[in-house]
Amino acid sequence: MACEKCPFFGSNRGADVLIKIRGLHGAGAPDHGASVPDKDIVDALYNILTILDAKAAGMLTFNSLVTAILAVILSATDEVKASLGVPSFFTAVGPFDMLAFVLSSFFCLFIIQVKWKFFGQVSTETPGDFGKEIRLLAEAVDDRTRCFWLSRYFTLGGMLLLLLCWLLPGPIRSVVVSLVG
Repeated sequence: MACEKCPFFGSNRGADVLIKIRGLHGAGAPDHGASVPDKDIVDALYNILTILDAKAAGMLTFNSLVTAILAVILSATDEVKASLGVPSFFTAVGPFDMLAFVLSSFFCLFIIQVKWKFFGQVSTETPGDFGKEIRLLAEAVDDRTRCFWLSRYFTLGGMLLLLLCWLLPGPIRSVVVSLVG
């Protein structure tokens, strides 16, 4: 295969997290004879997924709040915008800012989805074989971590654009006025 560790599609994605978990348990070195119990690996993977879920839920809440505020500001009349001190060019930039927060929220929804059937991939023919379950959990950790980073970058981009719209016009205006006048 051309890309075994390709994001979201590679057949070997999630392998890095398994190596790190085994390393944390002292079984990361190839010459080390110890193996990590499947229970410890499954516990670690579910802990990671729980942390990602909590972070994504918080970011989704923040994105929803900011998007609602932006929607109210953008739908306000020009008189209301002027009384709130909304920069005039925000009407043109605001929709792009909203898009960044909506895209961030979209990726958060992939993280907090609840569709995992606990131990649904454990073999009933070979009791105690957690290999497929562990592999799929590792892939879920890899995919959801990438979604979290995409979401985070869109939120940071949206915040940066928002701050540039609200904070820079005043200082830039005063510098231009002092240089010209």
